[in-house]
Amino acid sequence: MHWLGKRWSEVQGELTDLKLDFTSQITYPDKKVIPCGDLRVARVSRKKGKLVFVLLHDKYQKY
Repeated sequence: MHWLGKRWSEVQGELTDLKLDFTSQITYPDKKVIPCGDLRVARVSRKKGKLVFVLLHDKYQKY
């Protein structure tokens, strides 16, 4: 997929312009970190006719 690794804000705008049906979820690491970077597309799949995007932050800070 050409969306992998791209910023979610860019992808979301493109999907809206194309009027595609989609959903998204954000995944977080198990370690004690604070997300502070941009959301990026980590995985794309199709489920029941919808595109499903799994997102993750590209930067984290320890706390």
